[in-house]
Amino acid sequence: MLPLLLLLLRVSSLASAALTYCSSENTASTSAQSNTYQSNGWCHDNCQGYQYAILLGKDCACSNSGPSSGVSLSKCSDQCSGYPYDSCGNEGQALYGYIYLGSGTASSIPIDSPSSTESPASSSSATST
Repeated sequence: MLPLLLLLLRVSSLASAALTYCSSENTASTSAQSNTYQSNGWCHDNCQGYQYAILLGKDCACSNSGPSSGVSLSKCSDQCSGYPYDSCGNEGQALYGYIYLGSGTASSIPIDSPSSTESPASSSSATST
């Protein structure tokens, strides 16, 4: 029973990071690491020590600088392969999902939509029942 509980806690922590930005700009300073079981939480954990975790499909890269502009977070809606409740960018439109890992609040970036006033999303946990 204890191993199952530990596994469930680990899955829960891997699925706890939310996207902050969606952008066509890739500011990665590391090589992308591909993971068949990609999730926001896995990429978040993989990029500890950096300001941002960047997702596109099964790829995760890290960076200390965020994008200079973005699009609506709703456009980065491709499901992650390892945790379909997470979003891993948008491969068809080459849009990268950014997770802010730094301290404090992520700065606002311009959103490339004339009718949008979207600001960075607040972190939230994805849960399933």
